[in-house]
Amino acid sequence: WHGRDEAVLALLANGADPRLRDAEGRTALHGAALSGNPNIAAMLLDAGAAINALDAQGMSALSLACRAANWTLAAFLLEHGAAADPADGEPPLVAACGIGEDDIAGARLLLKHRAKVDRCDRLGRSALMAAALEGHAALLRLLLAAGADPRRADRNGTTALMEAARAGSTALIEALGAAGADALAQDVHGRDALMLACQSPRADAAVVLALLALGADAQRRGSDGRSALHHASAAGRWDLVAALAPDTPLPASLRGQLAPAPGADSPADLLDALRGEHWAAVSTFEQHLDTWPAHSRAELYLQLAGGGYDSARRWLLDRGTLGEARLEDGTRLFDALINRLPDTLEALEELLEQGASPAGGGLLARVLAHLGNAPEGAALTEAL
Repeated sequence: WHGRDEAVLALLANGADPRLRDAEGRTALHGAALSGNPNIAAMLLDAGAAINALDAQGMSALSLACRAANWTLAAFLLEHGAAADPADGEPPLVAACGIGEDDIAGARLLLKHRAKVDRCDRLGRSALMAAALEGHAALLRLLLAAGADPRRADRNGTTALMEAARAGSTALIEALGAAGADALAQDVHGRDALMLACQSPRADAAVVLALLALGADAQRRGSDGRSALHHASAAGRWDLVAALAPDTPLPASLRGQLAPAPGADSPADLLDALRGEHWAAVSTFEQHLDTWPAHSRAELYLQLAGGGYDSARRWLLDRGTLGEARLEDGTRLFDALINRLPDTLEALEELLEQGASPAGGGLLARVLAHLGNAPEGAALTEAL
């Protein structure tokens, strides 16, 4: 447990049994996994320690090493016969995806050793659910690329999308949605991802909008007879209420906080509201959009083209095509986004999805000049 290899060597030399267990069913090899000392693990294995022994919680030494994010020891155990995909106990992949950091090294190592991506623990929870609950976007993308099932539910009916909603991550919600996650799935209490988001202190209006974009129903009721709107209202989350139902009257005490001041109805005011994700205020601008010059929405989209404004851009795109929009000086929005690559990569891809034409002399060369060899630009260059 304490990583004292000299003491372990002396005890083994004097006949200590490496297979003995403590009250929690753990062997000395479990302790070595927590200490992070591969030398001790090697001594114990040489002395006959059972490499795949499970403790009372169903944890193997490999699972404990993965839970501690000790990838050096995990690799050592795998190379010496540890089961990457045990039939019983907690799958090491689930442990590796439930750690505090969004570190793909352990999951990649286990997948390389043929761990089954959808193997579940005793509660029916998969690695994808564990990664989603922690808000780990890189791990989640790795698992989806390896074939993880985004529709799988645990014994309580909880899906990865529900965990992503609880975690308040729009990036995870969008990735799961693109992989086919069901926004209408319900747990054993009749709650769907949208209801859980409205009960979570980590969720914001962007999360609600992302779920609505996947087909979530704001009016649907759970087993308790309450909808997402009810949950948001009961929690005093008026930012979520505004995202769910923009026409819902707000409490008089909050109108000044969530709605724009009189006369604050210009494109610049909308930009401020979108950047701040003040959705109640944003909703009041819909009546003004058609009265502004044609270039106004294009200018707004360009200002929101950097990272972190996905929901704001989606709000603009949902209110009319911008595929061939032009800025005030006549420049195509599409061309202006290219000139600001790589920071505008996601915004440019969204515009292509809405039907923007990639026509233009030397377009591919311009894109490559801005992106260089950046791997994230591969999809864009293929589309062009």
